[in-house]
Amino acid sequence: MEDRRELDELLRGLPEDVQAEIRRFAEEIEALEAGQRDPEDFKRFRLQNGVYGIRGAPDRHMVRVKVRFGRITPEQLEALADIADRFTPNRRVHLTTRQDIQFHHVRRHDVPLVLAHIARAGLTTREACGNTVRNVTACPLAGISPTEVFDVTPYADAVSRYFLRNPIAQNLPRKFKIAFEGCREDHARVRIHDIGAVALLHEGRRGFRLYIAGGLGAQPRAAEVLEEFTPAELLIPTCEAVLRIFDRYGERRPEHTFRMRARMKFLARQWGIERLRDAILAERRVLLATRSGSATYAIEIEEETPPEVEVPKGAPALWAPSPEYERWRRWNVLPQKQEGYVAVLIRCPLGDLTSEALRVLARLARRFCGGRMRTTITQNVLLRWVPEAALPWV
Repeated sequence: MEDRRELDELLRGLPEDVQAEIRRFAEEIEALEAGQRDPEDFKRFRLQNGVYGIRGAPDRHMVRVKVRFGRITPEQLEALADIADRFTPNRRVHLTTRQDIQFHHVRRHDVPLVLAHIARAGLTTREACGNTVRNVTACPLAGISPTEVFDVTPYADAVSRYFLRNPIAQNLPRKFKIAFEGCREDHARVRIHDIGAVALLHEGRRGFRLYIAGGLGAQPRAAEVLEEFTPAELLIPTCEAVLRIFDRYGERRPEHTFRMRARMKFLARQWGIERLRDAILAERRVLLATRSGSATYAIEIEEETPPEVEVPKGAPALWAPSPEYERWRRWNVLPQKQEGYVAVLIRCPLGDLTSEALRVLARLARRFCGGRMRTTITQNVLLRWVPEAALPWV
């Protein structure tokens, strides 16, 4: 009863669809424990909401938090630290190769409370697992890289928001992964994704070179070009057309042998890239010709401005240049295209961070870069917009 009252309080003021999802999770747990829910049905439900099982511990779960294109705030880090302290036995979180953050060994009874705390922090676990569009990743240097064509952040954000809770993405043959890159270097590894979008300018217009049907695993395949230039205004309908073709023709037989072949890359191998490309572009024409008046693919562009940061005068007490500092600066500090600012890579061994480390990171980011940071696919954290003069303090 006490947990129910706490859950009600946490859910107050959240969007109605978020409240409904979390309340249903609590109801599904009650039905499962009362023997009124098939365990396989519960498994499918919890995966859709970002919750995995743990082998050998049926009443413990891993909860995966989506961090859209890696952007996270100090307040969110502190909220996640509080969750780790209260609901995990080791008080740790884990950074993933899709820029997500995970909690391990959460008691099943506590999952609805954990989901509510995550939602109050402005994050979600929805579709972080299951046969869905997983977290949309992006280059962590987007917006600050000296080599980028343009900032892909708003495009990754728009695609992520468009497919979240979208009916087309709720029951795919298998998981579906999307990545964005704007730099000359491929920090996002676009060609191992189902859709990889690389920023491109054509006759002054923004757009993307879209790659499709890549993947790793036991039978890796490099993604191939869908079309050389997709205008920015056609980005979302093109992604939806790819998803529709995969949803319609991807492998759906449930046996394990067939399920392992249910990724987009196997459809490309079966059909050949030309047939797959023709089907997707034909589907996009149909989609554009039949969309309702309420459908909008507009993407709002907002330029990032420097944060207000007061750099302490002088140098920290007991600080002096050293070989260790110079080595750290060489390997962990990256130039920004904005003069006077740098990005600082915080290396997290194996992607693991304690709750106290999260709080230290939050304080560091708040003080020295206005809270601007991203998680990375290398399972680290990147501080952005750090004034170069603040490096000794950082």
